[in-house]
Amino acid sequence: MPARLALLVDFESDRLGLLVYLAGHLTRALQAMPDTHPALIAGQILHGLPRRRR
Repeated sequence: MPARLALLVDFESDRLGLLVYLAGHLTRALQAMPDTHPALIAGQILHGLPRRRR
């Protein structure tokens, strides 16, 4: 199972938990790659996140 699909399955009913989890990875990535534009890093991490349905 691809990693993004696994995350969506694991956090299926916990969107806030998924966002907190991804924010932690974003923070670590920004610290590890200080010369990379933050929007590029965030885009890679948040790319597969589905939009909220209303």
